[in-house]
Amino acid sequence: MELPASVTGGLGLLGNKAHFATPAAGVALTKAAVSVLLKVTTEAEAVDGEAALKGVDRATLKQAYAALVSLLLEAAKHNKTEADVKAALEDAKVSEDRAGPIAAVYAAEIVELRTVLSSTGFGFPHVVDADWRLDYYMKDNQLEKVNQPVYLIRLKTEQNGGKGPDVQFSASLEELQDLVNTLKDASRNLKPVSI
Repeated sequence: MELPASVTGGLGLLGNKAHFATPAAGVALTKAAVSVLLKVTTEAEAVDGEAALKGVDRATLKQAYAALVSLLLEAAKHNKTEADVKAALEDAKVSEDRAGPIAAVYAAEIVELRTVLSSTGFGFPHVVDADWRLDYYMKDNQLEKVNQPVYLIRLKTEQNGGKGPDVQFSASLEELQDLVNTLKDASRNLKPVSI
């Protein structure tokens, strides 16, 4: 598993006895990271509530925590095994007696971590349905006669497999025709060009 140097350096802190005196501190930090990733607790509650982490410098703790979260997410994303995580930790100069328990915590939570990852995304919502209504304005506050149709459109969206926010707007007939033409142009540009 390829990890950036900043992550490897942060993981290396877990193996340094000057920063993390006992293997239990690394396991406690791993459990705290997993509980935050699984949205069970907040970062402050998870890290501050651990007695094994009380004597660790805050800057060191943050750096090791960030590296550990990166490792856990990257390993879960690629469905890595406990042995792969242990090897990645040993590559970062974490001793075997410290890497084993950390990898075991990962192995126990891999299914839940992958579930959280599958429901997390950064994509735009997809339009799945549209509702529309035609209103005819005869006059308004400022003009005596308007006599113009206005279309009220609501696009229903879906995001990450669930219901997304509805998009609502109003448009005149000309604006609606312009929207349709723009969508047709975009559709034509998406079609593959045969050579």
